[in-house]
Amino acid sequence: MIGVKRLSKREKTSYKPSDIWDETDVSVFLKYCPNKRDRCYYAMAFDISARPAEILSLRIKDIKFCVTDNDEQYVEVRIPILNLGIDTAKTEDHFYGLVQ
Repeated sequence: MIGVKRLSKREKTSYKPSDIWDETDVSVFLKYCPNKRDRCYYAMAFDISARPAEILSLRIKDIKFCVTDNDEQYVEVRIPILNLGIDTAKTEDHFYGLVQ
């Protein structure tokens, strides 16, 4: 790109690719969760990648269980956009995340 300076150094991180959990790691973690509430919270956090405040603000009416034509089950989760102290113009009230 013309006129764009190249970064002089690469961003350093202490995390390795192996530090990121895959589905097997999450399954083991959820298996040993002490109670159903915590297991539900962490499963949703992993599946829909929402902020903690967004997950904690969910209500039963925000969750819709669905079945495809191929009899596959999935869930539509309506996540309300919260005012988290960010002054931005919001054009939508919510968006949907999918959990299979």
